[in-house]
Amino acid sequence: PIDAPIVGVFFGSRLSELRSLATPFADTVERVKQARPDVHFLASMAASIDEDILAAAGEDLRLQEIILLPETRKLDVFAASDVALACSGTITTQLARVGVPTIVAYKLSALTYFFASRMFRPPHISIVSIAANQELMPEFMQKDVNGTTLSYALLERLESESLRAAESEALLKQTRKMSPDLADKEKSGHGKSGKASRQAALKLLEFISA
Repeated sequence: PIDAPIVGVFFGSRLSELRSLATPFADTVERVKQARPDVHFLASMAASIDEDILAAAGEDLRLQEIILLPETRKLDVFAASDVALACSGTITTQLARVGVPTIVAYKLSALTYFFASRMFRPPHISIVSIAANQELMPEFMQKDVNGTTLSYALLERLESESLRAAESEALLKQTRKMSPDLADKEKSGHGKSGKASRQAALKLLEFISA
């Protein structure tokens, strides 16, 4: 339903990301649906792992609460989403560019995380937050990637239109700073900022063509 609260879900584009996130994302969907049965979930599947996502949904029935769409429908998912749950990566920058409040999740293998955390410790993992030097998207890593933390963050935003609006505006403001060409177009009237779901397709197309 068009007027239903919608969460966009993005599993990433690598099989390793799907394997680490499928269960916590399924837990999150289950918890959100228990608290808010009216919420709907949409996912655009990266072509590189679409068959693996379908297989995962066959094994974990909770993932069947998500309407799974091909990657070609990504713009539609962006436009429909009130908030997103996404694997850290390029997708989070695209979501920020169109002003969709996003919960970011990422899990590495224990060994990889052990070495990575000692070699490089960035304060944030999403490009937009790194550029802003503040957490514009709530970020969860390793043990914090679980149904409890992720569902709480999503529900907090689903319950607060003002919080979503504030985060959306902060994301749009930061990505304008990162892409002055887009800011110039908006000032000249070619792209008015507003509700993310109404601006998503236009802004993403500008992002792709930049």
